Amino acid sequence: MRDRRFPKWQRDKRNSGKIALFLAITLVTGMFFTGCEMPVPLNQRLLIRGIGIDWENGEYFASLQADQVSENSQSMVVVYTSKGDSVLEALRNVTKQDGKIPQYSHDLTVVFGEGAAKRGLNKMVDFFLRNPDIPSASVIIVCEGRAQDILSAEKDEQVIPADMLGDAVKAGSYNGQTAASDVASLVNHLAGEGESAFLPYMRLEDGIPTTAGTVLLDRYGIQVDILDDSATRGLLLLTNQLKNGYLTVWLDEDTKASLEISNGSTAVQVTEREGIPLFTITYSCSVNMTALEGNFKDHYGREYYDSISKATEGELRMDAQTALNRCIFENKLDVLQMGRWMHKQMPSLWNSWKDRWHDAMDEAEYVIDVQANMQRVGKENTPSIE
Repeated sequence: MRDRRFPKWQRDKRNSGKIALFLAITLVTGMFFTGCEMPVPLNQRLLIRGIGIDWENGEYFASLQADQVSENSQSMVVVYTSKGDSVLEALRNVTKQDGKIPQYSHDLTVVFGEGAAKRGLNKMVDFFLRNPDIPSASVIIVCEGRAQDILSAEKDEQVIPADMLGDAVKAGSYNGQTAASDVASLVNHLAGEGESAFLPYMRLEDGIPTTAGTVLLDRYGIQVDILDDSATRGLLLLTNQLKNGYLTVWLDEDTKASLEISNGSTAVQVTEREGIPLFTITYSCSVNMTALEGNFKDHYGREYYDSISKATEGELRMDAQTALNRCIFENKLDVLQMGRWMHKQMPSLWNSWKDRWHDAMDEAEYVIDVQANMQRVGKENTPSIE
């Protein structure tokens, strides 16, 4: 029988043609049947800048601050509000108002109202952690009154963008005035063994959102206390977050120095004294003088600058001691993470204390040491430090 098969070169040519035809059909099919993957136009999205959560009368109230883009590409900041039985339902009910799809900003700011914080943020923060569209680095703030009022605040008849609130908190943290935090940090603190948490605090002053200290939260995320600016600086010092900042110290009744702190660093050493934990907290920093208010006819020499360093050390130590007293001895909140330090450095000691740490942390001993080294005194008519 005659072999009716095509020669090899013809078979290869026919196979190549089949492959090309298959690829062409696949490409055309993809063009016609992928409508669900087409990009959503901007005027059909809500570009979310900030989220506010309030708890009032047994219900959650959600506020979404968003950039609203019109068909002619004009943008304006608007605030949507709604309510629901859960954070998720409240937020979904907001988006039902105009049917647009929410898109969360990479620099999202989340604000919890006073009522929500006093109820307990551990009941609400899970949504922000699990939602893949919400950045874990989103700034979290607790405010006096309602979050809706903070996100709706106006300046020059325009809503203040929520990312400006987050920027104010970050700047305050850098300057040693605010204890900044984000979603991931809050969850880690609340989930940590023997820990509590803290968040920046804001209030409206003359209608403008302003940082006003730090909120202390217990291990359930319930607001317990509020630290002022000085105690906040002490809290930052104790938690190794006071890297930079500004400080004013009085040297006598007529002279005060305005100082800039830099290169701050905190170390914690855990030892044991007759079964009692002893925490030695050492903070060191550089100090630069930015202004001296006194009698310019006086000569300020090296001895005088040494007194400025001592005054700085005393002021910072007092701030740290105030924060320690409020956190540990008054509220029994381990926002300073002393339990974690003990667990890390002396695990056997921690094992004997961990079951009663929340009630017994005030039985431990705490020593605070501050070392402020004068680096620069600025331009002046007195000799510089050598």
